[in-house]
Amino acid sequence: MARILSVSLTVVALGAGGTVLSDGVGAQAPVAESRALVAAAADALGGRERILSLRTLRVIGYGELIDGHGLSNIAAGPHAPVRLNNLLEWERTYDLVNGRMRTQFRQRTNFTFANAGANLGLNRNNEVVDGPIAFNVSMDGTARRVGDAAVLERRLRMLSHPLTAVRAALQGDAALGPLQREDGTAVIPVRTAEGDEFVLGIDSRTSLPAWVRWLMPQINFGEIEYTVHFSAWEPVDGVQLPMGFMTVQDWRNQTQERLYIDRNILDGPIDDMAAPQTVVDAQPGEGGFGFGGGPATPVELAAGVWRLGGSTVFEFDDHVVMYEVNGSEARVLERIAQAGQLVPGKPLTHAIVSHHHDDHASGLRAAVSAGLVIVSHYSNEETFRALTERRTTKYHDALSLNYQTMQFVPVYDHLALRDDTMAVDLYHVIANNHMASGLIAHVPAARILVEADLTTPGWDYQWWGGSLLDNIEHRGLEVDLVSPVHGQVDTVEALQAQIEAQVEGARALCARAAEAQLFRPGCPVQYTRENAQ
Repeated sequence: MARILSVSLTVVALGAGGTVLSDGVGAQAPVAESRALVAAAADALGGRERILSLRTLRVIGYGELIDGHGLSNIAAGPHAPVRLNNLLEWERTYDLVNGRMRTQFRQRTNFTFANAGANLGLNRNNEVVDGPIAFNVSMDGTARRVGDAAVLERRLRMLSHPLTAVRAALQGDAALGPLQREDGTAVIPVRTAEGDEFVLGIDSRTSLPAWVRWLMPQINFGEIEYTVHFSAWEPVDGVQLPMGFMTVQDWRNQTQERLYIDRNILDGPIDDMAAPQTVVDAQPGEGGFGFGGGPATPVELAAGVWRLGGSTVFEFDDHVVMYEVNGSEARVLERIAQAGQLVPGKPLTHAIVSHHHDDHASGLRAAVSAGLVIVSHYSNEETFRALTERRTTKYHDALSLNYQTMQFVPVYDHLALRDDTMAVDLYHVIANNHMASGLIAHVPAARILVEADLTTPGWDYQWWGGSLLDNIEHRGLEVDLVSPVHGQVDTVEALQAQIEAQVEGARALCARAAEAQLFRPGCPVQYTRENAQ
């Protein structure tokens, strides 16, 4: 049986015949059977009156989260091992009366990475949605409003619990779609009075909710579909609640999140989760990957070489080429337009994508929509084609609105881009345990190296610290300046000094972890420069 996806529902008035929903193609059917099954699900959970009378729910446990939707692995292919984050001290609190939800957790990378607060679980994340407003609360208590994408994601997460999903479907102003079947599961499309849409799967044997499915816009995929499965039911104060949640994404059918619940608390006291007035009055943040607000100021590094935000642009005889197109769609399209106007009569034709990680390939679909030829390591092509061939059904991005087939130039070990006015060499990155499919760019005449993720300012720890000099020496490059995607242009010596301090930070962390017998990935530090001098 084919999977039933989220559908866009339209309420159709039938007068005395009741309300039906269109399936988006024009078919119409009564929804009485759907309402009967929702009522049965309510009875299975503990009874309609009982679950509608509930005021609060706290869910406490721990879990695992796939990193970067599976686009941060060491390689791009579908068989590369997945990098996971541990979700510690995880708690989700629902204000069922006022439609609010707070998720708190510590996130620790289960792989080698860079910052103490963000990657070792020292920061406690505090993410709230209050109706149409989403905000984060920092550890010092400062509340900051975030963008519309976070509002939608959190509202749909709030509905991806069996209790909240069935409560929403029971409301008289909720619109239900006609009953469908998927692998023995009864499937009912739901649109809430607020306009949120999801699909509810009900177990035909027990009448308990089996899963909730919903659709989200997502910069790397255009849109992404999640199915949240429920398992391990337990009675709590007369209500059946799950102790297991598993979220599966439609990209490669990978498990996006696992939650293991230790305790469910019904109608216990909760903090006020209303958005503070400062948050209500604030403009929503952009969210996602961005360069920062406004157009970038071009900085000429050498003849025919410009720094443009986090990107670097090379001028050839009759066109320009840009290294990296990361950022939000709006920012990427803005940079593409700027690059194409840097030199009159010389359009931007190619985008070099350094590697496949989600923050670096975030502008891939936008770049393809603009007609740019993508240049990247050959091993990224399969994944890049899969990403750019995804078509949207509801949340249409630039590529969906101007669909084009990706043109791709593969780089194996070395690719020389040359004409009478410019020479740029692209090289495959070696000796890097963060990415196996990266590219660096070198401008021999200007002695400039352009790179992504070999250096990053502000890191506490560096786990691939030798990679910058290893690649320079391996290729025999002459380099005075480095133009990094993350950070500012600087000398090799200054950046290497920064890296050395980060390597020492990683070694100190490993020593403390070993002393406490809390061993962590990446220890002991494998620094390739130890015997280089």
